[in-house]
Amino acid sequence: MKKFTALFFISFIFINTSCYFDNAEELYPDIPGACDSSQAEYLPKVKPIIQQSCYTCHASGNANVLGAGINLETPSSLSVYVQNGSLVGSIEHAPGFSAMPQGGGKLTNCQIETIKTWISNGAVTN
Repeated sequence: MKKFTALFFISFIFINTSCYFDNAEELYPDIPGACDSSQAEYLPKVKPIIQQSCYTCHASGNANVLGAGINLETPSSLSVYVQNGSLVGSIEHAPGFSAMPQGGGKLTNCQIETIKTWISNGAVTN
């Protein structure tokens, strides 16, 4: 009985930790067709990228301490950096802009294209 219990427990642990869900964009960010930025809308696509990559320093609670006073948490405050081009310049690590996220890796090409598509479509914060 002890062998059965141990085998069951080990099998249970193995099954529950060996399976997880990934998507092609995260696994293969630079493969053509893996990224669909055509439906780049603010709430479902852009805001999660900004939250995950920027809010550590640029949310309202941290902006003055960690983010040089730059708050990207609200659509109106984000709009300022969309309009002046610094959002795209920073995430593309373009010359003359502060490379963001600071101290972290560059956003994936898919994330950058999603943000750029959203901006070229009028940067509507739906």
